Amino acid sequence: MKHVKVALIILTGLFAADLLHTQEPAQDEFLSRISKAYMESDLDTVIDMTCWDGVCPESRSKAIDKYKREIALTAIKVELLGKEAAEWHEWKQGDTVFIYNADVLHTLVVHLQLGSKMKLGLGEVPVKDLRLPVGRVKEKLYLLRSIPKQAAKNEK
Repeated sequence: MKHVKVALIILTGLFAADLLHTQEPAQDEFLSRISKAYMESDLDTVIDMTCWDGVCPESRSKAIDKYKREIALTAIKVELLGKEAAEWHEWKQGDTVFIYNADVLHTLVVHLQLGSKMKLGLGEVPVKDLRLPVGRVKEKLYLLRSIPKQAAKNEK
């Protein structure tokens, strides 16, 4: 009887571990590819792993320029966290309200080499890490981009 209980506990544990594993392949694949892209400064992969739905050509070009500046920095660690909801919300710029082009599910954090700096409109600014929104589109995870809220309504 004792062996049956032990066997049931082991089987329950294996089933739970298998269940958890089947829920995360998209996360594992995404994190593996995006980590390699940032560690190896692979701009093409970062662009490929971005959801561009609803992003106008001008915004896409600006985003790619920003990716170029980010990818030039030295990444030392990449991790996928929960979405940190307070960080990813809609905001207003002028008369336009912006949202992300899919629901934010995770935050990608790219930890950078100590002393990293990025050129922004204000000049060179120290940067400790990059934080990017991640969402699911057609069963795959992607980096997300901001779009005008009206454009999102028009696409649906």
